[in-house]
Amino acid sequence: MSEAVKVRVFTIPGMRLVSLANARTHWAEKARIAKHQRGSAGVWTVKALTASPPVKYRGPWTIVICRIGPRKLDSDNLAISAKHVRDGVADALGIDDGDETKVKWLYDQRTPKEAGTTQRYEVRVAFYPGSLPSASQLTPPAEPAPTPASKAKSLARTATRKTSGKGLRSGEVGK
Repeated sequence: MSEAVKVRVFTIPGMRLVSLANARTHWAEKARIAKHQRGSAGVWTVKALTASPPVKYRGPWTIVICRIGPRKLDSDNLAISAKHVRDGVADALGIDDGDETKVKWLYDQRTPKEAGTTQRYEVRVAFYPGSLPSASQLTPPAEPAPTPASKAKSLARTATRKTSGKGLRSGEVGK
């Protein structure tokens, strides 16, 4: 990867990724969570890629979705928990998330301490232009300018209102 092409990273503060594969919840609740996660991921992706300077690179991408939470999931539940974030990012890029010629998806997870954050739950997404030349680049780098907690909560509430129409249940948005 050349030095001229930069990695773009963004964090969705307070988003809690849980595996819904074995969850015993009502289908409407699952649908509400999916709609919120997909919509929020799309909004944050557009903000990240249109921020100054805007990204003009059109792909292929290697995208790493990093779940940050107090406990780790096993690998299959990690991928399932990030499904709606993946769909939202793909929607924002205008691509099919299954098209391996345009995007490669990788998953990672950290505890808040390992990620160097004070948020209990969040999702960090990193866009790498092209293919990753080495496994050492899998870890999404820290964001260059962290958002203050109060502003992050405000942005999360705004994204929630725009995507779901209803408030989130306790624990889905950081407190």
